Amino acid sequence: SVSSGGVTLTLAAKAQVVVNALDYETTEQQGFRAVALPDAALAQLGQDFVAGYALSPLETRICPSPALSLENGAALEAGTALELYLLGLDVEETWAPYGQWLKVAEGVVSEDGTTLEFAEGIPLLTAIGVKVKP
Repeated sequence: SVSSGGVTLTLAAKAQVVVNALDYETTEQQGFRAVALPDAALAQLGQDFVAGYALSPLETRICPSPALSLENGAALEAGTALELYLLGLDVEETWAPYGQWLKVAEGVVSEDGTTLEFAEGIPLLTAIGVKVKP
């Protein structure tokens, strides 16, 4: 597993990782990084996200999708059902239409209430958002 900025990705033993080496040329640039989006940024998105993160290096593909764990900065109650969205940032990408959010997984707040858990994870690194499942 790798962690950064309150985000942990847990990769399968045989996971294949393809980094966007055109934009991220050095080993240092190719390391996993994550940063939480501030509340003001989340509000501007107009998506009712309770949490959001920017993950890098952008367009890194991981197969199979790694499990995803996020810090529970929103203080959601244990057991709360969640939905995970990713943002399409590439006009040629098949995962999500460019400039649009696509639901890619469902998850839950951990039993101890400290993390948001998504066993299905995400197929690539991009911006992500979390909603409470209606």
